[in-house]
Amino acid sequence: MLKSFCVILSAATLLSCTVASAAEYQNETEAWNVGVAFYNARNFAAAQEPFEAALKLTEDKDRKVKIHDALMQSYRLLPESDKFVESAEYVMENAPYEAKRSLTMRSLVGFMYQRGKIKDLEQRYLKNIEDGKHLEISHYLLSEIYSNAIPNPAKSIEHSKEYAKIAKSSGPGMSAQQLGNLGNQQMRNKQFEEAAQSFQQAAELDEKTASWFWKDAASAWSKLNNTEETNKCLAKAEELGPDTRSEQLTYFWHKGLADAYVATKQPESAIPHLEKAIELTKIEGYKKDCEKMLAEARQKAVLIQIEFSGRASFFRELACFIGGRRMVLMNRAEQFDEPGIFPEIKDRIHGTHRLKFRWRLLVNFSKVRLELNDHMLSNQIEIDRIIPVPV
Repeated sequence: MLKSFCVILSAATLLSCTVASAAEYQNETEAWNVGVAFYNARNFAAAQEPFEAALKLTEDKDRKVKIHDALMQSYRLLPESDKFVESAEYVMENAPYEAKRSLTMRSLVGFMYQRGKIKDLEQRYLKNIEDGKHLEISHYLLSEIYSNAIPNPAKSIEHSKEYAKIAKSSGPGMSAQQLGNLGNQQMRNKQFEEAAQSFQQAAELDEKTASWFWKDAASAWSKLNNTEETNKCLAKAEELGPDTRSEQLTYFWHKGLADAYVATKQPESAIPHLEKAIELTKIEGYKKDCEKMLAEARQKAVLIQIEFSGRASFFRELACFIGGRRMVLMNRAEQFDEPGIFPEIKDRIHGTHRLKFRWRLLVNFSKVRLELNDHMLSNQIEIDRIIPVPV
């Protein structure tokens, strides 16, 4: 124990002497190594000087990104925010991959929000745009600021689209994550079709997050009651399987699919996803919400089965009534408002007394129109072909 203490004490003393006695560093690597030693010891204040020295001793862009990224921890401790902002901006403008850029953006916005200076940051980038400089990063930051720190979905969408134009002209365009963020803002602004398209584009760009964004696209289409498009997106999400980047994301994936199924009146398909969501979450509020939703989905599924069974029986009787032939009546019925339809079997329609029909029957590969005058009150039934029904 004493030996370990002596080793630690000696190392700390050596580092202290190195910084104190080194007016200049021989090269960037030497300064960087000293800074890293302090950084790893979480002495970020002491790491500032050698890191800044390393920055002056290199012209390599990738090395500068790495040094600025490290310096952000030191600059968090300063009373003024200018140096933190400048380092964050350098990282965002020069980071070699999108994930680093996105993390730095959120770090910057969060830092300024906590300092109570988010309005200053907003004005900084609005002024940049007014002056026509640093347009890409300014629109990029403003889209995030208006997304969460100063919520304004319309402005967030506006700056996201401006950023997309610049990014497309200078490179590959928006990343999957950026398109997903745009889709989220469009959802908040009730631009559901545009949101669905953004999510679908995001899903096509990154296979790691594709299942998540197909889930989001299904949610957007369900807001428009577009069952066909919702089901297409749900099918793709189901095919790819749950988002497994974390247990919490897996929970939200199952919950999101369940929401879309319920919204499009498919409670039976929602049930297994709600059961899995309940199994995954440890948050009591989430669990209670899912349990309530599961009970309602099970109840609705039973009612649909009962209704379907009743309709199937009614369709058989109607088919036999019309032609004395055994036929299947397709369930493409619409509710109308004429009373008095088939008094003999009216009571089989769950007590409904005001219905109007435009029903397709399948009859013998020929197309015939029947008018059931008194019974249908001049409404027509199209008959396409006959299909036997088991007796």
